[in-house]
Amino acid sequence: MTKIIEVNARLTPQEAQAFGSFLRLAGRADYAVNAKTEEEATLMQAAGDKLRRALAHGVIDAQKIAGEAQ
Repeated sequence: MTKIIEVNARLTPQEAQAFGSFLRLAGRADYAVNAKTEEEATLMQAAGDKLRRALAHGVIDAQKIAGEAQ
């Protein structure tokens, strides 16, 4: 069974948006050039995609909360 690691970080909405954009723009070649194997590149890209989706949800939630506070 695979152990699941949960990541929790405090970012400003601007940091989350900027890092999410970076992850969205990162292509296969960006991961492959930094990986030791193709399998590692695949795992890195999968993790980057999960983080990008989580950041997108966080930014959307922060914007919604800010809008409700006004």
